[in-house]
Amino acid sequence: MFRGSKACSRCRLFGLKEACMLVTTYSDARKNFAAVLDRAKSEGAVIVKRVDGTLFRIQPESVSSSPFENVKAVAHLKKGSIQSALDEIRDSKK
Repeated sequence: MFRGSKACSRCRLFGLKEACMLVTTYSDARKNFAAVLDRAKSEGAVIVKRVDGTLFRIQPESVSSSPFENVKAVAHLKKGSIQSALDEIRDSKK
């Protein structure tokens, strides 16, 4: 695994604004995959280069949470009120 001037053009190729990212060979990435994933998590991305020159970018997936994830609603409903509301909707569609 290496960092240096060779990575700078690849960083621009992948549109990264950071200086340089880790560029590693496929063989090294396979042997040290957990370390490559950790490095991608901390630095934003890792480029893996195959023998034929093909480049792949490994980057963590951004996890988007639902805007309703931490919202709690308290509703005081009588037993069966939801069912009766659903029945009304079904009857109105007939």
